[in-house]
Amino acid sequence: MKRRVFSLWLPSFIGTLTFVPVHLLGWCRRARAEIRRRVLAADTDIGLLAYEDPAELDPQNLPLTPIEKFGVSGTRDHRVPEGSWRLEIGGLVRHPSRLSLEKIQQLTLLERKVLLICPGTFAYVARWQGFSLGKLLQSLKLDPTATHVDILGPPGEDRKVERFPLKEVLRDQVFLATGVNGIPLPLQHGYPLRVVAEGHVGAEWVKYVYGVEVVFSDIPNVKPAPSSGTGFLP
Repeated sequence: MKRRVFSLWLPSFIGTLTFVPVHLLGWCRRARAEIRRRVLAADTDIGLLAYEDPAELDPQNLPLTPIEKFGVSGTRDHRVPEGSWRLEIGGLVRHPSRLSLEKIQQLTLLERKVLLICPGTFAYVARWQGFSLGKLLQSLKLDPTATHVDILGPPGEDRKVERFPLKEVLRDQVFLATGVNGIPLPLQHGYPLRVVAEGHVGAEWVKYVYGVEVVFSDIPNVKPAPSSGTGFLP
């Protein structure tokens, strides 16, 4: 059976099996997107990509978007307390940790070219510089029951929290960026730390990251309740 025919047939077939868990159907959709991932030509009109699913697109041939042409959504002027800011890491890890910006800048550099799409609004391609959250979590000794990673934005009533499958974090599909296109992360794009989530829409790319919590969840794709606290480590 040809791969294209298989990719179109498989999700429909599984969907007819009522005993198949919901999370398997979600996995099937993601697998189908990966099989059908379309390689974009270098002359693609990037403005038209705002209406497409980033999980189905391969942007590696596209030129980088100049920073001054990046779209911006959500909070764009949150300022962290430089001296006291820490990335708090907790949950299902043996060694919870607080990392200063100086410590983060000493981590091994990870760099990836990723397409960001804010549905119906804008799209741009950037080369993000940061570090592997997956390797960092492994160094803190992950609990074998862990399934997901919650990433938390600034504390307060409007705290943003997004949940990602641990497997995506471990393969660096989801990581944390400190720079973009060769410069430090600009304030409006989340300085000092933001999520880069390949295949996810821009609304899930948390800016001004303060915390990471490793969790267990047997209900996939359910977002955690936002916390208004300043952190979760003792």
